[in-house]
Amino acid sequence: MTSSPPPISPDSEQLNSSSSIQFGTPEALTHVQTLTDVGTMTRLLHECIAYQRNLDLQLENILSLRPDLDKHLTFLQKSADVLEIVKAESDHMLLNVDSTCVLADQVSGKVRELDLAQSRVNETLDRIDAIVERSNCIDGVQKALESEDFESAASFVQTFVKIDAKYKDSGSEQREMLFDAKKRLEAIVRRRLAAAVDQRDHAGVLRFIRLYSPLALEEEGLQAYVSYLKKVISVRSKVEFEQLVEFMEVNQSQVNFVACLTNLFKDIVLAIEENEEILKSLCGEDGIVYAICELQEECDSRGSMILKKYMEFRKLSKLTSEINSYKNEMLSSGEEEGPDPREIELFLEEILSLTQLGEDYTGYMVSKIKGLNHVDPELTPRATKAFRSGNFSKVIQDITSYYVILEGFFMVENVRKAIKIDEHVMDSLTTSMVDDVFYVLQSCCRRSISTSNINSVIAALSSAVSLLGGEYNDALQQKMREPNLGGKLFLGGVVQKTGVDIATALNNIDVSSEYALKLRHEIEEQCAECYVLITVYGPNGIYKSMMFGSPSIIVTVPEVVRKVLLDDDSFKHGWPNSTIEIAGRKSFIGISYEEHKRLRRLTKTPINGHEALSIYIRYIETNVVSALEKWSKMGRIEFLTELRRLTFKIIMYIFLSSEIEHLLEALEKECTILNYGLRAMAINIPGFAYCEALKARRRLATILDRTINERRKKRETPLGITRKDMLDLLLECEDDNGRRLDNEEIIDTLIAYLNAGHESSGHITMWASIFLQAHPEVFKTAKEEQERIVKNMPAGQNGLTLNEYRQMEYLSKVIDETLRVVSFSFMTFREAKKDVEFKGYVIPKGWKILLWYRSLHHNPENYPQPKEFNPSRWDVYVPKPGTFLPFGGGSRLCPGNDLAKLEISIFLHHFLLKYKLERENPGCPVRYLPHPRPKDNCLGRVVEVSK
Repeated sequence: MTSSPPPISPDSEQLNSSSSIQFGTPEALTHVQTLTDVGTMTRLLHECIAYQRNLDLQLENILSLRPDLDKHLTFLQKSADVLEIVKAESDHMLLNVDSTCVLADQVSGKVRELDLAQSRVNETLDRIDAIVERSNCIDGVQKALESEDFESAASFVQTFVKIDAKYKDSGSEQREMLFDAKKRLEAIVRRRLAAAVDQRDHAGVLRFIRLYSPLALEEEGLQAYVSYLKKVISVRSKVEFEQLVEFMEVNQSQVNFVACLTNLFKDIVLAIEENEEILKSLCGEDGIVYAICELQEECDSRGSMILKKYMEFRKLSKLTSEINSYKNEMLSSGEEEGPDPREIELFLEEILSLTQLGEDYTGYMVSKIKGLNHVDPELTPRATKAFRSGNFSKVIQDITSYYVILEGFFMVENVRKAIKIDEHVMDSLTTSMVDDVFYVLQSCCRRSISTSNINSVIAALSSAVSLLGGEYNDALQQKMREPNLGGKLFLGGVVQKTGVDIATALNNIDVSSEYALKLRHEIEEQCAECYVLITVYGPNGIYKSMMFGSPSIIVTVPEVVRKVLLDDDSFKHGWPNSTIEIAGRKSFIGISYEEHKRLRRLTKTPINGHEALSIYIRYIETNVVSALEKWSKMGRIEFLTELRRLTFKIIMYIFLSSEIEHLLEALEKECTILNYGLRAMAINIPGFAYCEALKARRRLATILDRTINERRKKRETPLGITRKDMLDLLLECEDDNGRRLDNEEIIDTLIAYLNAGHESSGHITMWASIFLQAHPEVFKTAKEEQERIVKNMPAGQNGLTLNEYRQMEYLSKVIDETLRVVSFSFMTFREAKKDVEFKGYVIPKGWKILLWYRSLHHNPENYPQPKEFNPSRWDVYVPKPGTFLPFGGGSRLCPGNDLAKLEISIFLHHFLLKYKLERENPGCPVRYLPHPRPKDNCLGRVVEVSK
């Protein structure tokens, strides 16, 4: 064993480090041999002796460690012997483990062989059993057919088919025999089923229908059984309908349409409930959905027939026409006598019962479908849609339209009657009119809510509000407006009676206010119970309803509204067909996204942007100054009507370069009529707003078509066009294939711009003027700003420029606040192009989405004290995305928004500097459809004030 040299101690290292040479190395020896100086040699000698002594000490220390090292060495030698023994034992154990593994593998192989042999034996036994069973099946089928034991025969066929499918080794002769018997059995089953159906043998029908599953004819069986159910329901319904018609001719008192419709629904519901198990046995839960959809066709057919016969029997079409004629006669002479309200009330109750039946039936069936757990995902939406878009649903919409007219007439007539027969009631603080009027309003509103139709509710509430704010309010104020009322209190002999009359009149007003609040709370509670709310103005801000005959989602929160407006891949325009008929199928709300984008790009530039506004500002200002001066000399005017004429003249100049007075007047009149029908109920009966709007559209189209043709001819002549307007741009517009717009497309585009371009500007200008006049401090601040702008104009400048327009910072806040409070365009429509999920809710494909802008603008979370007109809120407030949408948003943002604000600003600039508005009826009720406006169109005077 070799040992390594001992380590050098720290002392020797220190010695070496202080010496001039390193002892113990060849270099040190060579260096010593070259020395000649005795002194140096002596010094090195002493150092060498010291180095040697240090080495001796280290050697002694090392030798002192030897006994311990010897002990350790002895221990290691003994351990090596033990390790040799352990190694030998380990090798022996390893051999034992290896031999055990080999033995286990051999045993496992034997077990596998036994298992394989056993499975082969079992398979052989099963095949033997199958062979025997197949033979038994063939014999059994033959015997069962001979004895007409069709259930056993079907069972034998089912067993044979299962065995044949499992082993596929049946002899061709056996298979042919069995399938021949199967065909004979199928023919017998079909023949016997048809006979049972013809004989109305329900037990026989059930017996043979149950044979379709073992014969693997489930779908055919389902179709046959549902067809049988339809036939049974059809026969029963036909008999009842014929009896109904017979009673109509013989004894009208026994005519009961409600019972007839109830029995139809009852038969359909029982057909599903009582046969649910057999339907499931045929095709699972899909069979139930199929049966519901098929039976709904019977409901559409028979139910629609019953409702149409009811409308014919009650002559609802003629009755509504009479009501309309009565309204017109009342306006002209006031002496015409209309239909009897008591008879109308009977019809209303009948209609209510019929519509409630339809709603309950539809709700039950839809919930039945949605309650199934194992249905094809694509089947449920199709099935539920069938209920909302079928013929029965459409007839319900028709009868609801009649209901709205009748309910409105009934409410108005009874309120007028209550006012007319008003009298003092003994021991009462009010006259009879108060209780009678609010009883009528309460009954009508309750009934309309019970229809579960949002259009009916809105119509009833609108009529109620109109009556309370109009005729009833006038009746309440009549006594208080009596001339020299105060003087009569002190006349001899009549002091007590006059005092009582005044006290009663004041009580009438006070109690009416209390009743109005109670009625409002009751209506809110009933609506909350009646309509299925997801969330109302809550965190999700979504709830569903039925509007304009379509399932709809009403959205009231910014993030959802913004998503719908910006997501053109998931949503498209969704205005009701009635609105599109008036606006035009090739207008902005009726065309595709791509076509809309192209037309918008073409028409936006000429009416928005710096260059366009610079061109129009002088024309707008000239007409505004002239109009204000003219109005101030006219005395009493309808301020809104005059504003609409002014804004219409401006938009006509931009689009058609026309200032012909009679043409402007004719077009503006037709546009006004058209606008009233845009959001009206689609009742195409002469005298109703929708019908009149359709007529106005046709007249507008005729005028514009003539104008377009004249412009085309003028463009063909040299130097025929001196100034290009929007019509010229539309005539020159081409798509990617070089196709130009036809007259219909241009007419629809012009109608949209002419209508929207003057209605919004006119209404907002009116409301801004009203708000300014009602808030003197706002008026003062806005006027001071305009005076500063005029004072700072460059010398020699005549009129406003865009530079001054941009300085109208406070006036811009006034306009924004007016847009927020009024919410001129209070909602818009979209339609889901596919199923869209948001916050855990799925908006199904084809559903309408109503974006309710007014709720955004009046939500206290977005705008504190939202009903207060406060332009200063915009000093530091920056609206969150989706909370301020006066002109819409997304790809359908109003293209004329900049032009509209310019018109309003120029008008208010001159109005603030020189004029004021004196209204005749500051408390005049407001009508909200089609747009918010005072009922008297802001009747008053524009007065010029001295500087």
